[in-house]
Amino acid sequence: MALMGGPNFKKSLVTRMRKSWLRSNHRVRLTRDLTPIIQQLAGVVLDIGGGREAPLDAAWPAAAARYRIDAFPHIEPQLVGDAMTLPVRRDSVDGVVMCEVLEHLPRPESALAEARRVLRPGGLLCGSVPFLFAIHGDPQDYWRYTASTLQNLFAEAGFRDVVIMPHGNRVTVAWTLLCGEATWPRLLSPLVRRLFRSESAQSPEGYVFTAIASAL
Repeated sequence: MALMGGPNFKKSLVTRMRKSWLRSNHRVRLTRDLTPIIQQLAGVVLDIGGGREAPLDAAWPAAAARYRIDAFPHIEPQLVGDAMTLPVRRDSVDGVVMCEVLEHLPRPESALAEARRVLRPGGLLCGSVPFLFAIHGDPQDYWRYTASTLQNLFAEAGFRDVVIMPHGNRVTVAWTLLCGEATWPRLLSPLVRRLFRSESAQSPEGYVFTAIASAL
């Protein structure tokens, strides 16, 4: 039997803290909004840039055959490939997920065209992008998108019924930027989320989106 103060307990406590307290408001909100969308997926679904131990892992339903695609082999995806040149046949999948991916691509329009190419007509594209958010990540962070820009990009790539949902507000944006890479200030993030719950279309931290592949 593991002791309460043993290493396994401490590791478990740190894991719980990271998942509930130390995660950024941006990540918590986009996970909240994407979870019910992911839970409705079925068939063959490409998770582009999904990584390992992603916050949305628990949301994936048994009805969806998830294939993670990433350009970095050390992530251990099922398929190694570039979002802008997917190694997948045309009209062969039922869903594509791009969570916090488009801002890292030098040619996001190519990635959306590729998503449309591999999706069957009526297939679902869903994901998220940051907006008022610090430069971050590896690979490069290239872009920030307004809702109008996303609408245009999806329409030009051959998608219809586009829904773009903002999350966050001026206060949560300011708090996220203030915390930066520091860990311990994030202990107050749950309180900030509770006190400032509104979503702002004018000053969002980011967007969650869904779009349906049109017939070509």
